[in-house]
This record gives sequence, structure tokens and C-alpha cells, in this order.
Amino acid sequence: MAKFDKKKLPSTYQEFRFLFEPIVGEDKTEELLEAIGNHFGGQQVYVQSYALLTRENKHKAIRKEFDGSAESMRGLSRKHKISMSQLRNILTNKQ
Repeated sequence: MAKFDKKKLPSTYQEFRFLFEPIVGEDKTEELLEAIGNHFGGQQVYVQSYALLTRENKHKAIRKEFDGSAESMRGLSRKHKISMSQLRNILTNKQ
């Protein structure tokens, strides 16, 4: 990919550059931008949040840790920073 003035890139490319460059460096970022542009160019792409991708694994871990006690509920609620109501929904498979 030819080097472009970073300020003249479309905003989407600037956002990707902002995310990738600190992790993989400038050269790899250029490769990633080229690959993304070639593969998805001109399309609208929905990217699900990472939290949603990992939510079911987190819920399974919570269910596995739960021992049925009220103390376990309180501990899991604090550990995972969720409300007791959210925890009950997870434990009853409503979330």
C-alpha cells in the first residue's frame, strides 16, 4: 500500500490506523489497511462488540462457579461487577 498523508485518509481508515498502529507498528498497519480495504471496500460491515462475543463464555464460567449459596451469589456479583438481578438472569439462562 502506498504511504498516504494520515490526515487525508478517510475517517474509517484513520480510526483503524489509530487502533492498529500502537499494537502492530506502522508497516503492519499499512498491510492491514490494504487487506481490509481490498476485502471490505465499498461495503457496510457490522462488527459485533467484543463484549458480546465473550459474554456466553463469561456466563458459562459464572454458572460453573455458582455453588447455590447466597454468599456465592454475592461473591459472583462483586467479582464480575454485575447486579444480583443480572446474576439471577445469567443463572437461569435468561441472558
